Amino acid sequence: MAPPSEAAAKERVAKRSADDEDDLGFAIETLGDPPVLAGRIWMSAAGTREDRCAAVGIALGREHIGRGYGTDAMRIIVGYGFREMGLHRIQLGVASFNSAGIRAYQKAGFTEEGRQRESVLHDRRWYDSVLMSILDHERPARRSPS
Repeated sequence: MAPPSEAAAKERVAKRSADDEDDLGFAIETLGDPPVLAGRIWMSAAGTREDRCAAVGIALGREHIGRGYGTDAMRIIVGYGFREMGLHRIQLGVASFNSAGIRAYQKAGFTEEGRQRESVLHDRRWYDSVLMSILDHERPARRSPS
């Protein structure tokens, strides 16, 4: 199957990025002139409103990985979730082979809290899903200086 055209990809990202009551999504663009669609980031309610928990996900085009877009987008959406949405916890799952993603999440303040063993099938091999989270009082902007 051929990859979608840039126009089709932009339309799909715009549709998926449209906010609804419990979900929040943003397109990630380069800083070029004109900007280029690099990917998308989203946050979804992961529990009841009372527990103030959300799950976050990100998808970047292969050519934009390793350029800081993911780290920046993750820091922005985490800050927004805690500051503007009043969340207590933000969580995610990442395939264990995605070491660049794990490093980006750690830079944004996420901590590994467990694994789902061999729950991701990729290229006919099984990998763990690494469960990570960050709590409001753990985020770098909230930590008091030592």
